[in-house]
Amino acid sequence: METSLEIVDFLGGPLDGYQRTMTPDMLAGLVEFDVSENTFRIMAKKREKRMVSATSTAIYQLARAHGPARYHFIASVPLHKEEGSQPTLSHIIRSALRRVIGR
Repeated sequence: METSLEIVDFLGGPLDGYQRTMTPDMLAGLVEFDVSENTFRIMAKKREKRMVSATSTAIYQLARAHGPARYHFIASVPLHKEEGSQPTLSHIIRSALRRVIGR
């Protein structure tokens, strides 16, 4: 059985204009990307020799109308290091959604 591939566009935020080839089973309602100095080099498939810690997390929501799948930027949440730990994904999503809906 042949797996269908589609090009998915990312709109807005730090990944604006980025395209990724995905299969339908790879599409999730919400996706998050850690953003650092290296993010754009990695997306351009350039090798990066040094690791850089993420400074924020960008959250995108899947929008699938009658056309191709697209991820729309929802929010960027800074990653604060408190006592050596990073916030959980659920904490990041709750914070982002509060910013979007104004609560």
